Amino acid sequence: QPPMEQWPAFLPAIQTAIQYDGWLGLHEYSAPTMYYLSSVEGKGRYPGVTPQDTGWLTLRYRKVYNEVLNPAGLQLPLVMTELGVDGLVQNRPGPPDGRGWQDFQGYWAENGYGLWGPGAYVEQLVWYDNAMRQDDYVIGGTIYALAPTAGWESYDIRGACAGVLQQYLSVHAAA
Repeated sequence: QPPMEQWPAFLPAIQTAIQYDGWLGLHEYSAPTMYYLSSVEGKGRYPGVTPQDTGWLTLRYRKVYNEVLNPAGLQLPLVMTELGVDGLVQNRPGPPDGRGWQDFQGYWAENGYGLWGPGAYVEQLVWYDNAMRQDDYVIGGTIYALAPTAGWESYDIRGACAGVLQQYLSVHAAA
């Protein structure tokens, strides 16, 4: 996402998207956890989430809507076209060469986020899903990645992670 101070220059594009029944697509990533640099960072493994929570990396979309779009009287549907843990975030704790969620499993185990990596990741995804469900303008989000191309394997959610996600989604279907 662009820096907050650049969003006002994007308002004409937002107005056009509204005019043509469009939606806004954003990417939201963080690392070493999805909580990093959010208002719930440091609140442990199950931090909970309220409509007031925001962040610099994840939940940043709320800053965009609350500080730029809503004051301008603009509201359009939002889709997170990519989301998840991404070690390409700079100046972060955790393994320096970590990229996708799989590379952070040891960090999570050592720091109280769960001993089983797929479960620890799904807990973070559930936290983010709960946040998106609190905002009526959010349509949903896409986890990066299912069956990624070469070089992106550490982001892959197939296997145990997908199984836990399937179980979660069977109980928490979209509204």
